Amino acid sequence: MRPVSSPAPEPATSAELATATGDIAADDDAADGEGAAGAVAWLVDRAHLMAPDELAPLVDQAVRRLGATGARVWLVSRDQRSLCRLPLGAAEQPADALGLDGTLAGWAYRSTQTLASSSDGPRLWVPLLDGTERLGVLELCHHSPELLEGLRGPVTSLAGLVGELVVSKGQYTDVFERVRRGVPMGVAAELLWRQVPPLMFATSRFVVTAQLEPWHQVGGDAFDYSLDGDVLHLGVLDGMGHGLGATLLVSVALAAYRNATPAAPAWTW
Repeated sequence: MRPVSSPAPEPATSAELATATGDIAADDDAADGEGAAGAVAWLVDRAHLMAPDELAPLVDQAVRRLGATGARVWLVSRDQRSLCRLPLGAAEQPADALGLDGTLAGWAYRSTQTLASSSDGPRLWVPLLDGTERLGVLELCHHSPELLEGLRGPVTSLAGLVGELVVSKGQYTDVFERVRRGVPMGVAAELLWRQVPPLMFATSRFVVTAQLEPWHQVGGDAFDYSLDGDVLHLGVLDGMGHGLGATLLVSVALAAYRNATPAAPAWTW
């Protein structure tokens, strides 16, 4: 990560944000550490008009306001086997993926715990969550292991906001999907993945989790769930055949199921 060199103008343009690794905003009050609330508020103020490809550089700026030397956003791949780095700008070369097995970043993702490492310099690996759905990890860097430990609490709050932004901004962009996909997705899979709910949902009383495999060639299989008070509705559908025809069939069935859910039999807890 490059050191702070000069304040960034506000509001920043997309081109300026794309080169944020070299020139990061560092106001005098931020240099003294404004805390999680200030960093979160700073990012929220910019999130309303934020383009999806500006997320990574703005997150990098936000953690520097906490006193860190930089941050990177890693998203889990569609096959749930690795973590893929979100680039700070279009000119940045793609980084090697980090496996969920055998890496500290992967263990932070799998265990949803903030973990520290020092092999390539002091850093924290913070889970990115949308509720209980795991989206990836936030990598936080610092020159001092002791000062880095003091950022565990503040960066957890910031990571919560980053997770929400990944989901909300991801609804109208392919930026995140391009990072997460290791192989091309078929038309049938493209159609079906747009219809199923998040892969994980939990409350203090239950956990629902699912996955479609092979993720890039699914067709004919789907799932759905919804929570209505004390009633959890669960649905698993299997359309006859394979490919686009089976996906079209199960798409209609999924819509019919959701339309009938308020009157459907339910699992009562």
